[in-house]
Amino acid sequence: MGKKMMRRVVLLAVLALLAAGLLIAYCRRNSGDSIPLPPAETVRKVEITQGNVTVAIDDPNIIAVLIRAMSAAKDTGRESVSDSPAGNATRIRLVVSDSESITVFAYFDERGLQYKGALYLEIPYQGIYSIDAGFWDVVEQALQRI
Repeated sequence: MGKKMMRRVVLLAVLALLAAGLLIAYCRRNSGDSIPLPPAETVRKVEITQGNVTVAIDDPNIIAVLIRAMSAAKDTGRESVSDSPAGNATRIRLVVSDSESITVFAYFDERGLQYKGALYLEIPYQGIYSIDAGFWDVVEQALQRI
């Protein structure tokens, strides 16, 4: 190979490595970041909907417990691309004011609740976050306290 051909090969190799590095950085861009939630003291009400049943929680102590538990969720790096996830998800709506709220969907992986599989929190069009399955116990306890 001539010098000119060797330069092209080296240049292509460097560009390929650079592209691979950028791709890896993009895929890991937010993985592990915390879920973006409002401070508990700004949330006036939490509405939890399972199927056709909605329960409203306005007790600041219960709201603080729920927000603190949800804050443990970590970004999976996966995108949320719809208004709500497919399947059997519980809707958790954090109401800050009459015109501002954040909707979070909680759902288990495809294996279902009986496996205590991975639990996900999804904010539509913002991200999908993983959280310990014990979060579900916190939700059930909060619902029993009202």
